Amino acid sequence: MLALKILLGFAAGIAFLGLLDRFTNTRSRRLLMVSFTFLGGLFYLLEFVIPPGTGFLGWQAPNPARDNFLSPLIEQIGQVVLVIGGFAFGLGLLNLAALHGRTLLRGRPGWVNSLAFFVAMVGMTVAGLFQANSPTLRTVHRLLFEGLYQPLGASVFSILAFFITTAAYRAFRIRSGEATLMMAAAFIVMMAQVPMGMMLTDWLPTQGWLAYFRIEQVSDWLMTVLNMAALRAVGFGIGIGGLAMSLRVWLSLEKGTYFGKEM
Repeated sequence: MLALKILLGFAAGIAFLGLLDRFTNTRSRRLLMVSFTFLGGLFYLLEFVIPPGTGFLGWQAPNPARDNFLSPLIEQIGQVVLVIGGFAFGLGLLNLAALHGRTLLRGRPGWVNSLAFFVAMVGMTVAGLFQANSPTLRTVHRLLFEGLYQPLGASVFSILAFFITTAAYRAFRIRSGEATLMMAAAFIVMMAQVPMGMMLTDWLPTQGWLAYFRIEQVSDWLMTVLNMAALRAVGFGIGIGGLAMSLRVWLSLEKGTYFGKEM
């Protein structure tokens, strides 16, 4: 019954989207997107700022000491968001299938990669959905995930490590005073991680004021004081940027990516 309900809900959603596409124009669809985006953002904003215990037209929260009248709707709204996310994932999958399908059917360069995409997608989907009822599919799932996916991910991260190393080499070329400070800090931190580097200041005492000049102590100070302050400043800037971007999307001011260039 659960699978039947999921299929019926999926079919109903597809039919609803098809009717919207058939009987609405571009302007009305954009108006719907703008309206639902604003209402969704307004709901979470009001639920956050309205004091606990606040009611509306006799509608009270089950727990007035902690919630307001909008709080009981969070779970239902969250389920709607999950459904929309599922549809977005499905649309992305259909887009990938259409793109690789055209490449495969027309024999374009790179068709082998498109074939690998379809084989991997179908194999992982079947093995992942039905592995609980089949030991063979469970073995196939482990082979695909632990034998292929995880090693491929590790290989990609290994390549990224070498790329980051070469990028750091290019960035740390001493061309200014700031680059010199960066190079010195990087040298101290890296040398403090290896025994050979720690041997450079091993002759200094471990107690007293001279202990602060040991390379591991200097490295710890650089990482916990200067580096942490910089990370907090970057995080603060990211938070402000995220808030500004959220406001632009919520108020439909962001053109091009979400709502089209013309409104």
